[in-house]
Amino acid sequence: MKNCFKIVMFFIFFGSFISLCGSENKASGAKRKNIAVSNEWGRISSKCIGFKEESDVKKYIDIITSRDYSAADKYAAQLILSENADLFKEGTEVFVEKISIFRSGSSKVRRRGETQSWWVAMDFVEK
Repeated sequence: MKNCFKIVMFFIFFGSFISLCGSENKASGAKRKNIAVSNEWGRISSKCIGFKEESDVKKYIDIITSRDYSAADKYAAQLILSENADLFKEGTEVFVEKISIFRSGSSKVRRRGETQSWWVAMDFVEK
């Protein structure tokens, strides 16, 4: 039941998948934010999804980039149900443990007070 609630909240929380990969900001010509680097605290700049595995965030971004939003919905729901993905609210304070610029364009972050780390698209973690 808890997982079903997470799935419902996921779809209510996000609505559009385009913003999950930062495409919206790039398309509008918005100024690039100061992205937090390794070993410093930052904040989540916009609601996003975090993944336990770096390969999952890369695959998710690839699906979004291909504009197959139906597949992105299914992939995210599957990972949330299996507790391999979680939702991040705007303003969440995170510690950046690692950045993977060339491999997946993502940051490995940990919420303050928690031990679990998550991979999120790097554009969502600002100083």
